[in-house]
Amino acid sequence: MQTAVTSRPMGLRSDAKLAADQFQALEKLDAAEFPFVREKLLDSGELQVHEIDDVELEFKRYLALCFLSSGPVSMTSTKVDAFWHQFILFTREYREFCSDVFGQFIHHRPNTSYTPLDHAGVDNFRFGYEQYFGSPYAQSGPEVGSATCINRQDVATCYNPQGIWASTADQGGAECSDIGSQCHGDGSCGGDGE
Repeated sequence: MQTAVTSRPMGLRSDAKLAADQFQALEKLDAAEFPFVREKLLDSGELQVHEIDDVELEFKRYLALCFLSSGPVSMTSTKVDAFWHQFILFTREYREFCSDVFGQFIHHRPNTSYTPLDHAGVDNFRFGYEQYFGSPYAQSGPEVGSATCINRQDVATCYNPQGIWASTADQGGAECSDIGSQCHGDGSCGGDGE
């Protein structure tokens, strides 16, 4: 059963339809805090103070797409990928987070000649992001994460600050796959465990 969203975790579009368990997972994801990841990224200089909030929000949105997608979702941001990498290094916290929020571990699969990205992953990212959060590439409008943007009825007018997302997998170079709430342990994907 799908339910209309009345409050919107992570700026979820007002017209998004989610099953109750999907919506609950997104609420948990939205409430999650990662002070240890933020500290490491800021201390190392990988991210700057002026961008850390936006990158964390986009990391949460990316994981939401991994959870909601029935196929691979490409990572097209070096900054969001850096946030993910740093979180994974906190192995216990990452495992517990995945189990608590998604009920399963979300694997990170780097792009290499041995494990090339599924090209459908870029399309899955773009389609899913637009479906749930609006355009990841828009260049004008209220800033993502701002009160104006999150409280708007038309989240599609919000833009992705600081060019976090690239339009191809040339940036980031990783993906999650067979993770979504529609995917099963045997690698098959379909609705409601069918």
